[in-house]
Amino acid sequence: MTHLAFELRTSTPDSVAADLAERVEASGYRSLWVNHPPDEDGLGHLATMAAATTRITLGTAVVPISAVPPDAILRRIDEAALLPERLRLGIGSGSGDKPLDRMSDAIVYLRERTPAEIVVGALGPRMRGLGATQADGVLLGSVTPGLARAAADDIRKQATAAGRPVPGVYVNVMVGVGREQLSELAGSAEFLTQLPAYAAHFSRTGVKPEQTWIAAGDLGELPGLLEPWRDTVDEVVLVPVSAAAAGPARDLVDAAIAAF
Repeated sequence: MTHLAFELRTSTPDSVAADLAERVEASGYRSLWVNHPPDEDGLGHLATMAAATTRITLGTAVVPISAVPPDAILRRIDEAALLPERLRLGIGSGSGDKPLDRMSDAIVYLRERTPAEIVVGALGPRMRGLGATQADGVLLGSVTPGLARAAADDIRKQATAAGRPVPGVYVNVMVGVGREQLSELAGSAEFLTQLPAYAAHFSRTGVKPEQTWIAAGDLGELPGLLEPWRDTVDEVVLVPVSAAAAGPARDLVDAAIAAF
């Protein structure tokens, strides 16, 4: 069964993030995430959300370990007073050579030092395989519902074959509602296709960025657009392309959970 989760960007004002975090928890979402660009403090923003909630699982999507090494991640978790027991520590390889080796070493290092759930951000099949055989969860991104379902099946089979507990499988899905946000989605597509890792991903999978979005003219379209994501992965993480104002983002929180 697939559940809904929600993600906010570090650009979301603290007051808005706290308001939305409280609403997301009260509305029944399974988890709440924040992105973590290399030069920003996603863990600090997550602390704002943690302070506004009491029980919801909190995730990072994802901390690039080439920019923020594992020891620095752990220090920041302590400084931000984040409870590891509530934390899904999503990590990504970032830039540089030997990304699989870097991620494998980071998983070992973190597992020995924190009870947080360790989640691997994965675009390609080899990183998904690493997550399946070493991590507690795998976070997919920029995939269609069909690709997400196939990847989840593959991850579960690899984990079972390795004699490991089956990891959680999650997927980030960008959401835009209304003309202005649909325009922002188009800008995001242009940005992603200029990044080598994402360009390779789209070439390998044969999909375009717009096939991986939920793009709605209005909130009434959400039920039909969310339907293909049922029974795909464990959690679909909705990522609003914009959440600068509490009102529209709050409406999305309410409408999406009601539609699903």
